Amino acid sequence: MSRAIAAGESYQTRLDSPLTIRRWLMGRQMEVEPLQFVSSFDKEQEMPAMQRGLRFCAVDLHVHTPASKCFRGTVTPEDYVAQAIQSGMRAIAITDHNTGDWVDRIKEAAAGTSLTVFPGVEISVQPGVHVLAIFPENRGSAHVTDLLAKLDLGVDSRGEQDTLVTRHSIEMVVNQIRLAGALPVLAHIDDYNGAWQVLSGQTREKLWQKAEFAAVEIVNQSLPDEIGRDPYSHVPAYYWSSDNPHPDQNTKHSHLGIGSRCSLFKLEEPITWEGLRLCFHDPGVRIRPGTPYAPIQVQGSTHPVLERIMIQGGFLDGLDLILNPNLNCVIGGRGTGKSTLLELIRYA
Repeated sequence: MSRAIAAGESYQTRLDSPLTIRRWLMGRQMEVEPLQFVSSFDKEQEMPAMQRGLRFCAVDLHVHTPASKCFRGTVTPEDYVAQAIQSGMRAIAITDHNTGDWVDRIKEAAAGTSLTVFPGVEISVQPGVHVLAIFPENRGSAHVTDLLAKLDLGVDSRGEQDTLVTRHSIEMVVNQIRLAGALPVLAHIDDYNGAWQVLSGQTREKLWQKAEFAAVEIVNQSLPDEIGRDPYSHVPAYYWSSDNPHPDQNTKHSHLGIGSRCSLFKLEEPITWEGLRLCFHDPGVRIRPGTPYAPIQVQGSTHPVLERIMIQGGFLDGLDLILNPNLNCVIGGRGTGKSTLLELIRYA
């Protein structure tokens, strides 16, 4: 019996009449006692995080708050977090212009919710290139401020996207972000103030050949055509995010724009910065353009899935096994019931 199972739907099928199975297993004939086979699709929240494994989660790694002076509207940290959750986001990165003033406020408002908040900042570097720094989830506003101080960005630059780092090259800024324990990301490279648009010649070639940035954010559907060919042979991890535009003023920011564009990152729960870093190392498998709440389609096909097995009676009586979608093997010593388990699934 099979049918489409909606996310979070509870579904159970049971063979009410006992089965007696006589098969050749493990080189000898054996009779399995009467048993009942139960396959169960339980609600996701009932499944321990480790057993759920990696799941694609909607993430927006470039959002602004009222700390950015180009933000429009009035919003509380609680309303900001509520909007992010309502838009389907499981994680966001606070990346205000040259400031981390609202990082701790958003983190406090998100405590106890389903939303993970990564502290961050968007830094403007001469001649106008935007670079993101994304910190681990256990860091805060003070860590952002320390980084800005090392880049000679003082109080007057807070929230100002037009205040530039002038004493350090973009390669040095990327290096300082690394030293601060954050992930350096080249913001919207193929758009306004993006590295690919602003830089050219040897400056751009040097940046690409050093390849010290963790990833790039793009606006178009794919990387620029030149990337992957000399002198830009390095193909970085890339993703999409919203830059939370105001619904009526595209060049300004609003909490209403959170998640208007995002990426799906394959992560385990709880979502962590380390998981994000690993996604950047394996982007072909773990990063996809995203639409919140939309199911992931593999090659346009669907198929029934066994998510849980419960056995009553017989050699494996009492077994309650939650299957991990990322594993395709059963491991156990000789005589522990591996073949019996497979036979039961085949007969069900």
